[in-house]
Amino acid sequence: MLVVAAEKRTALECWGRRAKEGHNREGKGSTMTTVTLQFPDDVFSALRRSPEEFARELRVAAATHWYERGELSQEKAAHVAGLTRAQFLAELARTKSDAFVVDFQDLKRELSLG
Repeated sequence: MLVVAAEKRTALECWGRRAKEGHNREGKGSTMTTVTLQFPDDVFSALRRSPEEFARELRVAAATHWYERGELSQEKAAHVAGLTRAQFLAELARTKSDAFVVDFQDLKRELSLG
């Protein structure tokens, strides 16, 4: 079940100190929507993760997925993951994901231009 809460909060309310330090630069003045996902309790024990760890991993996995599909820029994906861009790149390296997404049609077109 997916529930999108109507409550919106500012980035500063969501990120606290991290937003003040500039880790969430593009979100300083923006609002954030809370999304609630419900999972059976045994999922957390099966994965040996707390709900907080699971949520953190889910954010990073979603951001990585959307980045690899070219739907988000590196910076926006890092923002979705709750990481700095450098931390997001390190996470991509750790999971052996592509750090640079190449659209082969665009590359082919550019190479043909000389």
